[in-house]
Amino acid sequence: MNTNHNQITILESGDYQREVEMLKEDPIVRQMALEIKGDVEPKECDTSNFMSAANNEYRNRGGHLNQTLGGVPRAIKSLLIEWEREV
Repeated sequence: MNTNHNQITILESGDYQREVEMLKEDPIVRQMALEIKGDVEPKECDTSNFMSAANNEYRNRGGHLNQTLGGVPRAIKSLLIEWEREV
């Protein structure tokens, strides 16, 4: 029996992955990621507070390409990880 109540399972479809890849090229998402680079660790992008804030900020900046709640925060997380690896 799993007693770890902090563990969750996420199922991602191919559509979700394509959305994330598309959003990684969105200038709004890239700018948002640049603004938090060095201040936020990628693992922090998985919190519900971050997800909500990222989605709200994306919409406030005129973003309209996301189709899921997790697309923008996952794209930001992916960019931060990629940029960390480049260093």
